[in-house]
Formats: sequence, structure tokens, C-alpha cells
Amino acid sequence: MERDGHRRITGYTPETEWDATEREWMLALDEYEHTLCPRCGMPVSICHDELAPTKYASEVGVCQIDLMRRIGLEEYRKDHSAESATKLDSLTVGINPR
Repeated sequence: MERDGHRRITGYTPETEWDATEREWMLALDEYEHTLCPRCGMPVSICHDELAPTKYASEVGVCQIDLMRRIGLEEYRKDHSAESATKLDSLTVGINPR
């Protein structure tokens, strides 16, 4: 801020949102994200490698949070079957601690 002799504000120069270091970080992040597969999120160099099945094994697990979310949605849909399909397709679920 610029002030006159009576400490009144006479001008203002806003600071930039990001400094040079932060801009470099964001550019590096953008560059890195462009190396990832939009389908699985893995680096393209890994997931598009035709030998990947010989180098990696899949492991199946149950995401308990997603399971609770789906159960909650299913129960809501049963209790509100008269609601429009559009509304039922637009539901979101919050997960709260007990």
C-alpha cells in the first residue's frame, strides 16, 4: 500500500497470487499429470506397456467406504422409489464418523 504524509492510503499494488517458485511447482505438477493415464491414473509408460501383465499382478479388495456409500444409496432408493429417476441418479452420500 502507498500512503501519504497523513498515513492515508493513496495507492495499492496487489501481490501476485503465486511467486516464481509456486508457479514452477504448478507447471511441474501439470507436466507430471500429463504423463498419467486418464483411465487408471498410472504412468502411461507402465499401463500401456504390453509386458505389464508379466510384471504386475492385480489385487482385489473391498473399499469399505464405497460399500457403505452404495448400501446407503440402495436403502434411500428403496425408501424413495416414487422420486424421479433424475433425482435418484443425482444423489450424493456423506460419510460421517459414529
